[in-house]
Amino acid sequence: MLGFILAFMPTFTNLLPAVPVQPGPYQCLAINSSEDPSGTYLNQSDGEASFERGLVESEQGHYQAGIADFDRAIRLHYTDVDVYIDRGLDRINTGDDRGAIQDETQAIRLDPHSSLAYLNRGLAKLNLGDYQGAIEDEDKAINLQPDDPRSYVDRGLAKLDTGDYRGGIRDEQQALNLDPNNSFAYVDLGLAAIQTGDFPGAIEEEDQALRLRPNDPQAYIDRGLARSNLGDAAGGIKDEDQALRLAPHNYLAYVDRGLAKIRLGDYQGAIQDENQALLIKPNYSLAYINRGLAKLHTGDIPGAISDSNRAIHLHPEDPLAYINRGLASLAIKDYAGAIRYETKAISLAPGNSLAYLDRGLAKIHSGDYPGAIADESTAIRLDPHSGSAYLDRGLAEIATGDLTAGIVDLQKSASLFQAQGDQSQYQHVQELIRHYQSVSRPEPS
Repeated sequence: MLGFILAFMPTFTNLLPAVPVQPGPYQCLAINSSEDPSGTYLNQSDGEASFERGLVESEQGHYQAGIADFDRAIRLHYTDVDVYIDRGLDRINTGDDRGAIQDETQAIRLDPHSSLAYLNRGLAKLNLGDYQGAIEDEDKAINLQPDDPRSYVDRGLAKLDTGDYRGGIRDEQQALNLDPNNSFAYVDLGLAAIQTGDFPGAIEEEDQALRLRPNDPQAYIDRGLARSNLGDAAGGIKDEDQALRLAPHNYLAYVDRGLAKIRLGDYQGAIQDENQALLIKPNYSLAYINRGLAKLHTGDIPGAISDSNRAIHLHPEDPLAYINRGLASLAIKDYAGAIRYETKAISLAPGNSLAYLDRGLAKIHSGDYPGAIADESTAIRLDPHSGSAYLDRGLAEIATGDLTAGIVDLQKSASLFQAQGDQSQYQHVQELIRHYQSVSRPEPS
């Protein structure tokens, strides 16, 4: 029996809206492009005019135009710290985080006490996955400007991405103390709830985020994932659909919608969504993990193995990649390989019940029934509602000759599958119970 993956999004990026430094009321100033023969612009006020025009472009969401104006301002020798801060923020908003780090670093050289430069550089590092670097920059921003909620939001998200859930939640709550209407803090608290398995809490947080900012695609993405993990895959798909209407190129929405489709048995639809995610983000390991799982369900075992191997190559510390690879090994009856991959997953995530579930199944097929019982017992301890774990343990117990204990576990498995609405599995286990009960009864004399 294939274990079912509850995949979470390890990483979510908040792109805060541009908040450029304001020099004062904007005035439309003429640009004088006259140069001397050496290429030096003669009028430094032209640089200030370009800077101010860049601010207006940025405020209107025209980030590339803003960058062009800031470039021109710098060429015209307008080297105020603000031009680097604001060009860096525009670069963040266009996905050029490395360029943003260069700009914000230059701003810090010009003004080591600029909290905005540290704030923005921390956000760029966060987007690049340099979580510790982001935390260090946001620490400095908070020391310089302790009342800016944005630094707490970004530092909180970085902490969540490092697994420091308490620290991340504490930072997001501090952001809300400073700004009760900060929708980004609610989005991140929803993510923290997902990461800690509190899916109802995640939905509440994302609902609040959407009340404050109804068109936030990340809030729909997170709420959709929480709904899917609660068994409402259709509701999850609805939220991911809305996220894609708001942000058609958001790869996370495709990844999560693909997972929801797997749960509904729409494996081809899931593969299409994960394909689309990989077109946008070619090296996103979770898309390979989900696509591999969908391929496994369609019987494309070589494709599943290829996707799992690719995921392991891209993210060798992700236990889900090894869990899927173990499942693929099970499918080709490579039980030793399955045990090896699931053992690796357990070493990376000792609290993941699925790895114990699948390793236990591999041990059943290998004839190691005591080992299987131990693994399935751990899976049950970690996830008491796993009908599959009770089923596998029951079969292992029966294989050791303990029919009584085995039938009790099969009955528990059947009741869980029935409560979860899985009629196919419920009927299958009921047939097993009837069979083994008939075996345990003495023959009539």
